[in-house]
Amino acid sequence: MRLLSTVLVSAVGGRCPACRRGPLFRGLFAIHERCPACGIRYEQEPGAWLGALALGYGLGALAAIAMTAVEFQWGPLRAVGVPPAWGIAVLSLPVTLLAYRPAKGAWFALLHLYGFMPREES
Repeated sequence: MRLLSTVLVSAVGGRCPACRRGPLFRGLFAIHERCPACGIRYEQEPGAWLGALALGYGLGALAAIAMTAVEFQWGPLRAVGVPPAWGIAVLSLPVTLLAYRPAKGAWFALLHLYGFMPREES
């Protein structure tokens, strides 16, 4: 239950996975170096955010699969004259972009829960 609540607070709420008070993000996609509330350092080493990128792409791929299933079943893109492959690709890009911020929050929550973000200074 702790895993799910921590991931949801970070992914949906954009809050620090350690204290759940401080904001995780300082911009649309950029995270703070440290939590303003508890001081935990988010990115322990360069490239720690790559897992978030994979999660975001995975969510975009799931959306593309769902859109492909809808297209095969009902054919809405073909009905309006849009080539299905292009339509699905173009529609998947905003989903991937919108999924990146929650994926980044979820990824850093998982890093915290599994001990990759220790509280002591690095």
